[in-house]
Amino acid sequence: MAYHPVSNCIGELAWPDIQWFQKKSDIVMIPVASLEQHSAHLPTLCDSLRVDNITKRISKATDVPYYPLIWTGYSPHHLKAPGKGWGSVTVRPTTFNDLMYDVGRSAIHHGWNKILYVFGHASNAKIADPFLRKLRYDTGAFIGLYKPYSERDLHYIRDILTGSVEDTPGWHSAEMETSEMLAVNEEWVHMDRAVKEHTHTPAWLPEAFEKEDGAADVKFLGERFMVFPMEHMEFTDSGVIGDPFAGTKEKGEQILQRYADYGIKAIEEIKKVKAEVRVREFDNRCDW
Repeated sequence: MAYHPVSNCIGELAWPDIQWFQKKSDIVMIPVASLEQHSAHLPTLCDSLRVDNITKRISKATDVPYYPLIWTGYSPHHLKAPGKGWGSVTVRPTTFNDLMYDVGRSAIHHGWNKILYVFGHASNAKIADPFLRKLRYDTGAFIGLYKPYSERDLHYIRDILTGSVEDTPGWHSAEMETSEMLAVNEEWVHMDRAVKEHTHTPAWLPEAFEKEDGAADVKFLGERFMVFPMEHMEFTDSGVIGDPFAGTKEKGEQILQRYADYGIKAIEEIKKVKAEVRVREFDNRCDW
């Protein structure tokens, strides 16, 4: 039987195994998400667990390896009140961009020509453009970002979800994420603690403004042109945005596999891209 490393995760391999993968393709994935409160019924690693699961499915189907999950990201709005033990961790935008750059730069140093970041947390994408561009500009490597999640735009998994638009099924700790966590490990889901809640406009905003969901913007005069930085706890008391009781393990399995299938198709197309790295060595690795 032909040799194959025992794992597709870079962190579980020795260097001869890593070189085996590089002979097959020049792509590597880097899964990144967050550690943040997901109400009283879901684990704080919810975003990380789901994206790690999706990345592993993609890797198994394509033989494209992946780096160990980066489990924290940009989540300042999820810290909640001091001393309350909500568990969230956030890094500053500069820290996040530096970390993402350095991990990607190290991968390029070791021979990868194409880097695909896989984000499981939407707020990370808000601040990612600087490091994505810098990696490309500095090295010439092919740099990509896959965002396998749905919030307002549910068309890709709309047939799986049963919740109404008003129940915001793709939002925080609601139908989609509860389903996914039931599929990942139902022992980590505590439905006896779950509550259904919709967002409310923060008390400090006039009634003319409407906070509909977890997006950064708010509705005013029928349009979403206005943005006010706010804490998650200011528009949802429990952390839930929607109806977690609509979640099922079966839905979660379907959602995870559908996002994996999308990533698999994207990887097969990315394999066709010819990437020429101009600068391989990470020669500014100790800059201060």
